[in-house]
Amino acid sequence: MSSESVSHMVFFIAAVVIATSVSAILYTAAYKVSLGIEEQGESFKKLLGTDFEIINDPTQIPYNADQGYYEFYIKNTGTEEIVIDPSVTTVLIDGSIVDFDSSDYSLKTAEVATLYVYAYPLDSGDHKLIVILENGISRSFEFQV
Repeated sequence: MSSESVSHMVFFIAAVVIATSVSAILYTAAYKVSLGIEEQGESFKKLLGTDFEIINDPTQIPYNADQGYYEFYIKNTGTEEIVIDPSVTTVLIDGSIVDFDSSDYSLKTAEVATLYVYAYPLDSGDHKLIVILENGISRSFEFQV
């Protein structure tokens, strides 16, 4: 075996090892990208399927003077289950964050929950309620007291 053949064989083996390494790295990168795309797709599907409405009569908002809360009704109009929990949901009245509780913390499609929004008696006139879910989906509702 000549020294030229040996050097060709060494270069060939080195080229095969490098090609195999590059191939493994590219496969791993492509696999991670595909996993990321799949996760993004699921997240996007959930975001698109999330929808709700505040279904009160804007001129007749129930108020419990003994407990100090207004009652608002939230209906899940989307295809995904939504969470209405004070730890992940934000409620504002006239731009100020207010405390609230809910009759249900998890709403399936077409279910309705009551929000008990704790606020001092509001001045008579127009007001605005905003409910923001954990994924950023929000709805506003203008009402009168």
